[in-house]
Amino acid sequence: MKSSSTTALSCGQTRELYIYVVFVERGLGLLNPTGLLGFILPHKFFNAEYGTPLRTLLTEARHLAHVVHFGSQQVFAAATNLHVFVF
Repeated sequence: MKSSSTTALSCGQTRELYIYVVFVERGLGLLNPTGLLGFILPHKFFNAEYGTPLRTLLTEARHLAHVVHFGSQQVFAAATNLHVFVF
């Protein structure tokens, strides 16, 4: 992925659009080659069909260093969904 602001996003072009998918893709596209980036995301993209392009991007480009999954424990008391930390 180019870091140009005019580059078309690919992960967000699925039937279901979740803004965090586009945010992750764009963040990686703007990242310095030696930079690091971390996200707190709903864990649903690991299993859902809409998450396939994002999972592919993260694994094929070797962007993942760590994944912290909390299982069924809530990370944030007021949140209604489960989260995963991706570094």
